[in-house]
Amino acid sequence: MTLPEEEARAIAMTRTFLYALLDPRQTPRVPREVRQRARRVLKHYPLLPPDPDYTPWAERITRK
Repeated sequence: MTLPEEEARAIAMTRTFLYALLDPRQTPRVPREVRQRARRVLKHYPLLPPDPDYTPWAERITRK
């Protein structure tokens, strides 16, 4: 089971990874299409981790 803190950390680390994909100095030889996809995903990516009352995705689907 994923704890809310772990999920928030994963969201933040994924955001960092996507930004690294956009920078050719950090990630050379990444195809243009991959950089474009990272840019499109980041356009709607959450800026802040979930609040403390947030229910992790895995728990939401297993409670049904």
